[in-house]
Amino acid sequence: MAGPNAGDSMPLLTVIIPVYNEDRTLKELLRQVLAVPIAKQILIVDDGSTDGTALLLEQLKREAPITALRHQENQGKVAAIRTALPHAIGFYTIVQDGD
Repeated sequence: MAGPNAGDSMPLLTVIIPVYNEDRTLKELLRQVLAVPIAKQILIVDDGSTDGTALLLEQLKREAPITALRHQENQGKVAAIRTALPHAIGFYTIVQDGD
């Protein structure tokens, strides 16, 4: 694996955002993550939300460079992170809470 300064197209950072019933906070959180001036991949995992989070993610996928993944039922934060990890392509990976 090449290092972060190797000049390849791999993003420096993958940001995993597990969310559960975050329809009121997700848009602002995503705005703040996108504002960080670094090459990044954003993976958002909806962990079976029962509010409007799933619908909001569908909208955000059309507006922002994110990958949205979804659990049909709530499985917990660790399961959401494990769902995202195989999709992570950044040199570094971090988890950003959704709230």
